[in-house]
Amino acid sequence: MRLEAIYDHGHITFTRPICLAQERFPVLIELPDTALNTAEPPTQTQPSVVKPPAAATDLLTEIRRVLGPLNRQRTAVSAAEDKQALTEILAEKYAR
Repeated sequence: MRLEAIYDHGHITFTRPICLAQERFPVLIELPDTALNTAEPPTQTQPSVVKPPAAATDLLTEIRRVLGPLNRQRTAVSAAEDKQALTEILAEKYAR
């Protein structure tokens, strides 16, 4: 299957929602020639992927399993927006 995605500062975001059947599998990435900087070769000292400890991976897998279809990525919001949403929710809850 071919899917479109956007690469943004080390993160790949799919252009449409998808639900993956497995947590880990090989992928093939096709990049336009203009996306590569051929002037400087990549350094080996800065890995692009940081592996979490095995226990954290197991815990995250279990949380995702429990959440099922509710497991989805949050949209990017600022701390001020989060604080405003929390304030509104608490006001609704305790204003009764």
